[in-house]
Amino acid sequence: MDKDDLRRDSLREGLKVKGRSRREAAARGAEAEKGSRPRRNDILPSLRIEPYPVDALKSHVRKLRKSDPAHVREIANSVSTLGFNVPLLVGKDNVVVDGDSRLEAAKLLGLSSVPCIRVDHLDETEQRLLRLAVNRLGEKGFWDVGELEAEFRELIIADVPIEISGFGSDEIDQVVIGGNEDGYEAQRSGKRPVPAWLPFPDLRRRHRSRRRQTAHANRCRAHGPHG
Repeated sequence: MDKDDLRRDSLREGLKVKGRSRREAAARGAEAEKGSRPRRNDILPSLRIEPYPVDALKSHVRKLRKSDPAHVREIANSVSTLGFNVPLLVGKDNVVVDGDSRLEAAKLLGLSSVPCIRVDHLDETEQRLLRLAVNRLGEKGFWDVGELEAEFRELIIADVPIEISGFGSDEIDQVVIGGNEDGYEAQRSGKRPVPAWLPFPDLRRRHRSRRRQTAHANRCRAHGPHG
């Protein structure tokens, strides 16, 4: 098979993938339309952010998501660096509708109170639906990998700790190295080439330094300060 044949096969495969993506997007749109309901009268309720004592808040007896200590620690790291910027949603009897992991992170940090938004304008059934919605709908979006790569590049050049966003070093490297087979196989084998977008020594040093700092922080968390 010559180069022209390979090029045609690659183009054909790319068109198939794009066509399949368009069909899937159209199907998701049609499914979302079927699920539409009449608009409620108070679609823009008056909401206020208020501090609530951590000890006064309760987790729902039915936990929809399993508690993950590593995830809670990641949230705590983010809060320590950026502050507590995402309020909890609180319903009847101070039960948390959204934000159980953030509440656990607050306890881990020893915070006495956290910002909350009450959703008492919803009845108990609606609060249960909201609890499902905020947990599920966020999962159904898609990352724009090209834009994500550009964001990572700029933040790495600015020498900021991207890992506090929840992205692991390997995930960041996979995005910035690229989605090609060579990059993917390098990630799997553990042989990570210097990304092509780091042509200058200074940027390479920042890239390596970020990985070393993250690895050291992970070791400290795993073994303690004297481990």
